[in-house]
Amino acid sequence: MPSSAVVFFGCLMVVMMEVAVPVAAEEWPIRPSYNEVYPVQPTVSTPPDRNFSASRAKNMSQTTDLREFLMQFVQDERICSDPILQNIILAEDDGDERAKVWWSRRCRGRRGGGLTRLPTQSESTLIRYRRKSSNRDNPQNSLDRSRGDAKRWKKVQNLMKDKRIKCKPKKAAVPLPNPNPYHTVLKPECVYIKQCSGCCNSPQLECVPVRTKTKTFPAMAITPTARGHRFSENEKIKMVKVEEHRECQCECKVRAEHCSPVQEYNEDACQCQCPRNLNRSCPSRKVWNEKECRCECRDVHTCTTGRYFDVNSCRCAEPMYYFK
Repeated sequence: MPSSAVVFFGCLMVVMMEVAVPVAAEEWPIRPSYNEVYPVQPTVSTPPDRNFSASRAKNMSQTTDLREFLMQFVQDERICSDPILQNIILAEDDGDERAKVWWSRRCRGRRGGGLTRLPTQSESTLIRYRRKSSNRDNPQNSLDRSRGDAKRWKKVQNLMKDKRIKCKPKKAAVPLPNPNPYHTVLKPECVYIKQCSGCCNSPQLECVPVRTKTKTFPAMAITPTARGHRFSENEKIKMVKVEEHRECQCECKVRAEHCSPVQEYNEDACQCQCPRNLNRSCPSRKVWNEKECRCECRDVHTCTTGRYFDVNSCRCAEPMYYFK
């Protein structure tokens, strides 16, 4: 190959290497979990329902009567125009004057489309015949649909009165405490005792025990071996203590002990909050951390050798050296 060609190809390779080699970037974002030097604390968001009230939610969970629930907690003007709801509130067989006063104030004496009663057996037969012989979307069948709605509301009322769904002690299978489950097997492994269970009308509440009693149960203690199970060396029958729940109530899932030292606990909102006097407006590159009650960098970067990430400016910075 001629020497001129060798020189040409050599220059070409040098140019290609200079173009292909990337320049080291000063900083680049990384995932917070990969940064061991400056980990990012996750921002704790407030619950989506800012109008939540623990006292109101507890009262809602304890209200089992549909009429009382509608009168106390439902703020909807459609109650006044629905004849079925009017029938529930202004029941003819009930002499409750309080409901009449409530209706007069809420709906200003307005009447719905007439009180709707449940169909009799002969009327139900006629309704089924009409549904089979005509189009259900026909306006003449609106009465049939309204009676069906009345039955569904009646079902809702019956379900609300079901005591089994309320927060209270209920029989359940509870495992016996075993401090060494890999070396000792307890028989029986579970007992059937009362434990708190039920609904609390809000995902921010839970059914917890407020009064308990310790009960003791005998259990056979055996140890697995290569040739089979043998009785434990210390005792054949072991007395195991289990906590039985006697009284339950709905309480907040988030409690005061879950708050950080800088947070305040709002018992009625069931959440930890930052003091109201703090300024929550953050500069650019920063976001408010509701758990730490301060502004923190939105993105944490890893820096090139010799530089460090400044949490005040949220940028990579040169170290400052002081010489005496």
